[in-house]
Amino acid sequence: MITRARNIGASRLLRLAGKRFTATVSASTPLEPIIEDTIKTIGPISLSKFMRTCLTHPEHGYYIHKDPLDADSGDFITAPEMSVAYGMTCGLAFVRMFLAQLQYQSRHSPDFKVKDNVFRVIEFGPGKGSMMKGLAMVFKQYIIDNPVEIVMVEKSDILIREQHKLLCKAQELQQIDDYNFKSVTEWGQPITWQKNDLVELDLDPRYMNFVVAHEFFDALPIDRYIKTKHGWREYLVDVRRPEAGRPGKFGLVVAPHATPGSFIPATNERYNKLAVGANVEISADAHMYASQFAKIINSGDVGGALIIDYGPKDTIPINSLRGIKDHKFVDPFSEPGKIDLSVDVDFLELSRLFESQGLKTVIETQSHFLNSSGLPSILGGLAFSMKEHQQRFETLYQRLTGSAPQDMGRAYKALQVYKNANKTT
Repeated sequence: MITRARNIGASRLLRLAGKRFTATVSASTPLEPIIEDTIKTIGPISLSKFMRTCLTHPEHGYYIHKDPLDADSGDFITAPEMSVAYGMTCGLAFVRMFLAQLQYQSRHSPDFKVKDNVFRVIEFGPGKGSMMKGLAMVFKQYIIDNPVEIVMVEKSDILIREQHKLLCKAQELQQIDDYNFKSVTEWGQPITWQKNDLVELDLDPRYMNFVVAHEFFDALPIDRYIKTKHGWREYLVDVRRPEAGRPGKFGLVVAPHATPGSFIPATNERYNKLAVGANVEISADAHMYASQFAKIINSGDVGGALIIDYGPKDTIPINSLRGIKDHKFVDPFSEPGKIDLSVDVDFLELSRLFESQGLKTVIETQSHFLNSSGLPSILGGLAFSMKEHQQRFETLYQRLTGSAPQDMGRAYKALQVYKNANKTT
């Protein structure tokens, strides 16, 4: 997964049911005839196949030709890039999670020896490295009795070099093989990069694994289904009729019969409780990554995860697929390969998946999470040391935690996953 970031007003994220996209005349792209030929050959394709082709086609995919470091042509920016305080706050949340579990172990596992273990943090979709910078700074200060190791899961060579430059300064980036690199952060922590989506880790129990994924799950392909009186039917991507009256070569149609994917919602009680006419979005990739996260966390006696993204806290996302270009929402079926694609994250389903693996979860708004994890104190300290920028920090705090349409505090959610001990507040 090649990562990207976005900063689009939260008000737009909250207006997606019956949304109206920016009207654009769809220009033909190199990917358009490839998708059209595929549909003409095998028939309508799944929505997830369409999304995956648009984003990761080896020649014409959005992530392949888009320069993720080009600020002038970028479509988005992330919260961690706004201030190191964001990553530091997330770091404090991990420290609190870690200490709570140590207390649990001291009461319930007298033979547990924490000093024999390694504190390891794994980031999926690390962008430019801004989140990890804040985490590494906090871990240097607070995780003092255990060695700290960092793993970055990143496919893009451009971003690996950018992350290394930000985190390691003058330390050499050593290539281990075609898919792995290593170095040392400026805070003295060993750091490795892996270019495989399915990360390969030593899951020896001596590792205490903490996983972070910020704006990662919203980029994963989804499939969409509707419940009919005849059972679940899948939405497929087909070539639009010329008289359809909408820009773009492609659009969604409902399969007339059950498809292989139709069994997915049919086997989930949460979806089967819905009334006829209900729509659901399901990401098989999100299920796969959640299972991988759970396996990593459960490999040791202590561990957890922090997932931050946008999406509803306790409902099923519907009709959330959107295209993003030049900081605006556009028709997701226009200009395939030239626009980013994004969806709402089903936090309740992720929570259910983690809890089915014996883990504990808490879902909060970003506002509540940041406030309870120490953002006001961190920003206050930065503002005190840089008094000339005090107004900037006040604006940043409002942007990250506020509930106004242009703010991120309510639209973004934080899912904390942890072992054993209850989350401390």
